[in-house]
Amino acid sequence: MSDTAHVSDAVTDGTARAIAWNGACPIGTPVVADSGVETTTRSLAWNLVDGTPVVQLVGYADAVALSRMRRMADPDPWIPNGGHENSCGYVGGVTARCTCGGGSRG
Repeated sequence: MSDTAHVSDAVTDGTARAIAWNGACPIGTPVVADSGVETTTRSLAWNLVDGTPVVQLVGYADAVALSRMRRMADPDPWIPNGGHENSCGYVGGVTARCTCGGGSRG
């Protein structure tokens, strides 16, 4: 596959992600950046030339890739079970094990 085809695929994929984000996340949506900073969006998402979907955040000068943030309403991907308690009531770290015998949660 040519480099042009790879870029075209990335732009198409990025556009789909930006459209989905914009449908679910209006301006002002509370988000958490991958640095742990809680903020809100101040723009709709759009694609950079390479196809990366980005959005502007309050307190950030540059646009931030959608892959480097999550909505506050979404589960935290770094906490097993999204930070929700397992059946035993355990909420733990990425590599921890649930005490109810549910096995690895990370």
